[in-house]
Amino acid sequence: MAGAPRSGRHGFLERKPEGYPPAFLLWPDREDAFFRIGMPGTPYVPMACTGGGAPWRLAARTCPEPPARAFSRAGAAGSCCGKTAAGHPVWPAAFLDAVMSRWTPDGDVTVIVAYKAGSGTDTGARLLASQAEKYVGKTLIINNLPGGDGKIGWTELVNAKPDGRTIGFINLPTFPTLAVQPGSTFAVSDVVPVCNQLSETGVVVVRADSPWKSLKELVDACKAKGNLRCSTNGVEASNHTAAQLLATSAGFNYKTTADQLLALRQGEVHFSCAKVADVAALCSGDKPELRILGVFNTARLPEYPDVPTLGELGYYKEWYGSARALVLPKGTPQEIVDFYVEAFRKTMQDPACIEAHNKAGMSLDFKDNKQLAELIAAQEIFCRDVVSKLYKK
Repeated sequence: MAGAPRSGRHGFLERKPEGYPPAFLLWPDREDAFFRIGMPGTPYVPMACTGGGAPWRLAARTCPEPPARAFSRAGAAGSCCGKTAAGHPVWPAAFLDAVMSRWTPDGDVTVIVAYKAGSGTDTGARLLASQAEKYVGKTLIINNLPGGDGKIGWTELVNAKPDGRTIGFINLPTFPTLAVQPGSTFAVSDVVPVCNQLSETGVVVVRADSPWKSLKELVDACKAKGNLRCSTNGVEASNHTAAQLLATSAGFNYKTTADQLLALRQGEVHFSCAKVADVAALCSGDKPELRILGVFNTARLPEYPDVPTLGELGYYKEWYGSARALVLPKGTPQEIVDFYVEAFRKTMQDPACIEAHNKAGMSLDFKDNKQLAELIAAQEIFCRDVVSKLYKK
């Protein structure tokens, strides 16, 4: 067969299985190799040659699209072994097995973000989604559903059809904090973990021109005045919990408002609790807008060696922060979960994705679905045993 690949001592073997059209050819790369070819819309035939032209083993299936396209769409590594004289591709059987049995989305994928456009979660979600499209193989469309401190978006997410066409971001510990509340419209068990994107340490920040130059000075002022204002990302959301951990451990009262960093930058509040990635750019440069006074960690952060931990001053001693993770609705088949785990694993290992996140002040922290499940379980316990007590009237 002119133009057909040749390899090993067997060369190119052509055999027309009885009952199948002549387009089906077999070329074994070596004695124990399995190859098959097929044409769009027709059965393709798995064949095996164990050396010297042993009998074929046949099992007909249907190839829904050209193997080259299916193979590319599936994102598998490898390439076509060659082509027949008629120009039909010859593929390793193991590769085509994966292609034919592997789920891929059949349309655009909706990505639910339970916060408004421009928020920290939205910024990270859009960045990751744009990088992931080449591995998912479809357009990822961000759908912002803000309101209720995440309740609206997450209620929509857990009620979405579990067909792989809807995926969403959750924030820890906010998601389990809301999930364990009486009358919640969703439970932690209503989502299926995919992977973690970011893990961020909490910080206490003030404006650069604030009169308080240290965390102790701020705490002393809060104790003396009792009515200083702190901005957070919503009632009982992650940054509100950070403020509660600081206030209860340091022994002061305060007033809380929303609008997070905007309120602080505009001078409407006295301090804020946020994530280090959200304030990093605002705390650097020749004219920084904000200043970090303390970190919720067991050790000082390498990038801010002069900023003490809360524990050093006798306040909250444990790490506290948040994680941003991807999940699917409960009931999603495992093959769909596996597809997204691998797609986002490849995305977050891509140097371009890593560089894009670094430029945005975000440090990727990939955890697969099993590791994320463990994190969510631990956060649920934290919310029940610690967070719930912070908001008791």
